[in-house]
Amino acid sequence: MKRVFILRHAKTEAGGPGLHDSERRLLEQGRRAAADMGAYMKKHGYVPDWVACSAAARTVETCSLILPAIKDNIPVVIRPDLYLAEASHLLSVIKSSDNEHGAVMVIAHNPGVAELAMELAAAPTDSLVESRHKRMREKFSTCSLVVLDFNIKQWRSVTKGKGMLTDFMRPRDLAHEAK
Repeated sequence: MKRVFILRHAKTEAGGPGLHDSERRLLEQGRRAAADMGAYMKKHGYVPDWVACSAAARTVETCSLILPAIKDNIPVVIRPDLYLAEASHLLSVIKSSDNEHGAVMVIAHNPGVAELAMELAAAPTDSLVESRHKRMREKFSTCSLVVLDFNIKQWRSVTKGKGMLTDFMRPRDLAHEAK
């Protein structure tokens, strides 16, 4: 069994003159959402063995707020090639992961992360999974987390449409989750 975590960066400041898109930082709302998502991951035992993170300031900052809430010393590779990467490239990163890792996480940007999550998720088998699919299709907001499980032994076997959508959580849904 292998587990994939896909995370979109948290909410950022607007771009402006002299500020390259990759330099945009998180808003306070985004910092709170990232910390809350880290606490949610810890509560549910969602611990990646390895993280691939886009080199953009907003993804690195999101990563720096989420991972310490989960566990110390999770290996992170900051990758410039993940900045605005397409779903196919994100998938290639997952497929080339070290098979020693049971769970990997990708922190990147839309539309790539949303497209990847929807491509990898298997068709719903029950009303709970259908509800997750529906929410994911409605709005893949900033700091949304997808958890997909694959019944495989090697990362190269990750296949589109074969991931069990174990969880989909958005910051706005965390309040409902807590109740």
